[in-house]
Amino acid sequence: MRVSGPWPALLSAALFGVSPTLTKMVIGDFSPVLVAGLLYLGSGLGLLLLQIFRRANIWYEYQTLSPLQRLS
Repeated sequence: MRVSGPWPALLSAALFGVSPTLTKMVIGDFSPVLVAGLLYLGSGLGLLLLQIFRRANIWYEYQTLSPLQRLS
């Protein structure tokens, strides 16, 4: 499913605005730099997993092609 238009951008902006407040509530009283670092770390790990799953899917699709289809 591919979503386009302004809605994903608005949702992203809303989540970006709410995330520090929610993180403060969950984690407690930590340094803002540590909280930002944890948020960036979580984002990076999530994107890494997404990339791994996407590449696994592409590799599977490539393996199912015949040799003639792989050349084109």
